Amino acid sequence: MKIVIAPDSFKECLSAREVALTLADAIHVRFPSAEVLQIPLADGGEGTLDVLAAARGASLIPVTVHDPMGRPIRALWGRAGDTAVIEVAQACGIQLVKPEARNPFRADTRGVGELLLAAGERGLPAFRRGPGRNGHL
Repeated sequence: MKIVIAPDSFKECLSAREVALTLADAIHVRFPSAEVLQIPLADGGEGTLDVLAAARGASLIPVTVHDPMGRPIRALWGRAGDTAVIEVAQACGIQLVKPEARNPFRADTRGVGELLLAAGERGLPAFRRGPGRNGHL
């Protein structure tokens, strides 16, 4: 028997990879001889960096950026050759702000720009300041 597990993350609880591992473990308890293929997915939000970095063999690079409320935080972006993997949720995801402090009138996405600039500072062509193959940044 072959079983494919392709979950997204469980928001603010488990990453897609953790969900896949948990489900695979449970399946092996009931069906020990089953071949279980784990394919963690992401919808573009929280967990996207992990999924794409794993698929592309990207190295994760830490950087200090600002969260939606303007506080400095540690965020990650990925690099696979000349490709940058940027997850917006690393800098402005809802999981970064406690529910009682969430205020869309005070939040901003400054940290996303800081992630893009960090990629540019590491020499990725599409993120260099000034004219580039994708125009200006």
